[in-house]
Amino acid sequence: MNREKYILFMDSGIGGLSILNYFFSIKKDYNIIYYADTINFPYGKKSESKIGEILYNIFLNLSNDYNISLINIVCNTASVSALQILRDKVNIPIVGTVPAIKPATLITKNNKIGIIATETTVRSGYLDNLIKKFAFNKEVFVRSTPGLVELSEKGNFNNKIKNEIFFKELNYFKNINIDVLVLGSTHFSFLKNDIEVFFNNKVKVIDSQEGVTKRIIDLLPEDINLKSKSRILIISDKNSFDRYQYINKEFQLFNKTIIEDLSCQKV
Repeated sequence: MNREKYILFMDSGIGGLSILNYFFSIKKDYNIIYYADTINFPYGKKSESKIGEILYNIFLNLSNDYNISLINIVCNTASVSALQILRDKVNIPIVGTVPAIKPATLITKNNKIGIIATETTVRSGYLDNLIKKFAFNKEVFVRSTPGLVELSEKGNFNNKIKNEIFFKELNYFKNINIDVLVLGSTHFSFLKNDIEVFFNNKVKVIDSQEGVTKRIIDLLPEDINLKSKSRILIISDKNSFDRYQYINKEFQLFNKTIIEDLSCQKV
């Protein structure tokens, strides 16, 4: 086993790269593994128990070769579905990613907040509890937007189709006249500027990057900072390789790429 300490970022696809990129803008001297579970994308249609099983298997398999000292589930769907499942089984710090509902309540002026997320997140009791806890005195409108998840992950739609997806998934909120929109999936962060333009820059669009990064920094072990940095991208499906190489060329996040499915328990 490699005894150097690693931070593990897990997501079903590219969404968590938005958080990783933000994290790197503040903290750079760490060993990182980013696991993109593209073979099981999207998580939004899977059960909570299945997502929990997938995440645990990924951790177990990686633990055979790497000394993982902190896990960040950089996926809203996986966090609201299986964060507690993983915490019950793994004895290291685990940071989840949940919709930024509390910050939204501090920003809104007309008390109308929109939330877009995957189907699993929308169905989850976790999201309902967040709304009841932080936005009980606001009007909150929630919609699942699977088309936007697919759009951000694949990234190869022409402008006509892209505009049609935006209209289908977001026009509902225009009619309600929200003034804040919470991105309840890390995938949507890659579309943040486009979403703001769709609303003619009249709606404040917020995600979880800042809050999650702060929590990661708070929980980092003191002896994890290193001068030699290993930044590993693991993709579970080879068909996604070109898409991730293109993104890495733009953001320069990784110095090594591996293609391997670790979502099933190895014998």
